[in-house]
Amino acid sequence: MGEEQREWSANAKGLTFDPSKGRIMLYRSTIEALGTPEYIRFLFNTKKRKFAVQVCGIKDEGAEKMPNLRGGDCCYICSSALVHYVFVTCKWDSNYTHRVEGVIHSEENLIEFDLTNSWELRWEKTKN
Repeated sequence: MGEEQREWSANAKGLTFDPSKGRIMLYRSTIEALGTPEYIRFLFNTKKRKFAVQVCGIKDEGAEKMPNLRGGDCCYICSSALVHYVFVTCKWDSNYTHRVEGVIHSEENLIEFDLTNSWELRWEKTKN
């Protein structure tokens, strides 16, 4: 009757969409699974609600310089417009961040995320 319990594995290839800061958080395990690339790009199939992070070159369309991990377990890519577009497309509540686990597609040099199977995580708005 209750909601299915799921556990997040520390080794999961994942990312989180954070509407409060307009950013995408990429986890160390995701970055390492892609071979710690210098450049990545995001792909979004709006009909199937599939999102992907793909390794690319500097001259490829949509290329983003990969930020340094700086000793942490994740890095952030700020893109308020993209995060907003994902939230609107998926009809997600912006009072939550959404975490998604990915599947590696080595032949295409990418990790694909099924946005229909995200985890809602509440965040608290803080006053500045």
